[in-house]
Formats: sequence, structure tokens, C-alpha cells
Amino acid sequence: MSINANATQLVNICCEQAHELLRFAGEFYPFAFGLSAQNGVIPVMTYFGEEYPSSLQVLTNLQKALAVSHQKHDFSEVAICSNVRWRDHITQELHDAIQICVDSIHTANQFDFYQSYSLGEKIDYATPVVEHGTLSFFSGINQKSIK
Repeated sequence: MSINANATQLVNICCEQAHELLRFAGEFYPFAFGLSAQNGVIPVMTYFGEEYPSSLQVLTNLQKALAVSHQKHDFSEVAICSNVRWRDHITQELHDAIQICVDSIHTANQFDFYQSYSLGEKIDYATPVVEHGTLSFFSGINQKSIK
């Protein structure tokens, strides 16, 4: 799988944000970014009045907010970053991990990036793993525009 420079830029920005949130709070709610040729990297946030919403609620609302922002900014790539429990496919062990799901208008650049970590006096990060993508943002947008 080849990952283009735009998708790499989004992953790097998501990792920086996640690392800061983990450093200060030890956890984080999902967040998102979109990449636009004319406007660069655009943060996409959601808030709907609850102090402690479920991560699923946040993810659902982030996808809606990304769709609204896409209409304004014409994204070429989007990324949603979450704090998850990830199973290593080799050892079958569960790990805390940063998950970054990236979708691109270029279908070859759809992937999920995982970086497991251990919290302690300092945060230890393992080697990142890239897997087949699960975010289908652009196919959903294209299907809605056809209907």
C-alpha cells in the first residue's frame, strides 16, 4: 500500500494532537481533520451538549460534521482519530492504541493506522501498524450525491 503525502500529513497531525492529549489527560475523545487543496488542514469538531458523551456518539457526529465541512472545503482526504483497544493480529494481545482512519478521494489511500502505547511516567509508543481502511467517507458522500 502506498500512502500519499497528503494522507501522511493528516496522520502526522493526528498523532501530534493525540500525543498531546494523552500526555495531559491520559485519554481523549475522537477528533477529525480534513485536508483541502485551497484551505489546507481543517480541524473538524463536534459538540452536542453532553459533558460525557459516548465515543460512538462522538464518532457519529464527527462523520456528519465532516460531511458538512466537506461541502464548504472540498476535502481530498479526511482522518478520524480515536483512542481504542487494539488487538495485535500476531500475538492476539489487546493494547491501548491511537487509531487513525484515513479515507481519500484516491481509493488506494484508504487505511487505518494504529500506534499502541503504554501510559506510565512517560508514554511509550510501539511501532505503528497500517491495516486495510475501514472509513468509507467519500463513497458515502458520492452515493448521497447520486440519490
